[in-house]
Amino acid sequence: DWFAFNKRYTHSEIAAFFIRFAKTLKKRAPQVQTICCWGTRDPATKKLKHFDDLAPMLEHADIWSVDKYLSLHYGWPFNVFDKGDIYNSYMRYGVAKIWDEVNFIYDAFVKSAGQKKPLEICEFNADGDVAGRRDQAALLTAFYRRVIKDKPKFLKAITYYQFRDRGRLGLEQEDPNAGGVGIPSSFLGEYRRLLVEERHFSRRETWTPLGRSSAPIMSYRAADDAEGIGWRVSVPRDASFFELKLPKDLNLLVRVGKRWFYKRPGTEWVDATDAARSAGSRVEVAIFAPPRDGTNPGSGRGFRDSVQTRLSSTPGVRARGPW
Repeated sequence: DWFAFNKRYTHSEIAAFFIRFAKTLKKRAPQVQTICCWGTRDPATKKLKHFDDLAPMLEHADIWSVDKYLSLHYGWPFNVFDKGDIYNSYMRYGVAKIWDEVNFIYDAFVKSAGQKKPLEICEFNADGDVAGRRDQAALLTAFYRRVIKDKPKFLKAITYYQFRDRGRLGLEQEDPNAGGVGIPSSFLGEYRRLLVEERHFSRRETWTPLGRSSAPIMSYRAADDAEGIGWRVSVPRDASFFELKLPKDLNLLVRVGKRWFYKRPGTEWVDATDAARSAGSRVEVAIFAPPRDGTNPGSGRGFRDSVQTRLSSTPGVRARGPW
């Protein structure tokens, strides 16, 4: 009810516009996907709000989505509150209630649309402005652990909102004395660990033999949809150096073991000594080539769906044992 278009149009008019737009997009740009994001259960009726008006969107959207907060100070920054202001300035639902609501919404979507589609939580967080940073970290950790434990097949993605802000929603809080500096939240370390170490949230790589191609091509469409090149490299015991020499002209993302590195055009070397040492006697090295400016190059009236990059020279490894 705070969006301008909700003040100017009815929910059924908004749904009709979405359906018209989705149909046009399918004709003009069939590779582009649409997301419809809505869904709140009315505690009085136990039904989804505005369901009859908005449900027609479901069959025309490629992906369904909901925004959910385990806790939220929705009066920020206009007031400072305490416990007695619940539901006036803030709410704190907790893990079980939000987990139940997400499942309830998805079941209602499936029943209405008569088909199953992937669901994403496109905006998700707990607010450190409610009960403090430790409570925020505890709630978020418990929710992600629930996802790992239950592995709901319909839940395809969770977008944490956001990286840094001026309140306490971010993984970092903006330093009031230096706007370009972030103060880490209590949850930041655990979030990093979840992304890196928990297989459920990590990227999936499939390795296949390269063959005898003299100049293999790397293809990049998105962070979770790319073909790169990799090696399994021996690491000297107690290595002093483990460095990669890569083609100077290329823009590359490089993974050594569990660590990721960025190599910008104009540089040649990536020092991955610590990453290799922690990997043991052999380490996986993988390189990917995203577009330099984050945009796929133009092709005719549109854009190519991927960036093709050919290695201009053979990568090298400088691996040295104890000094």
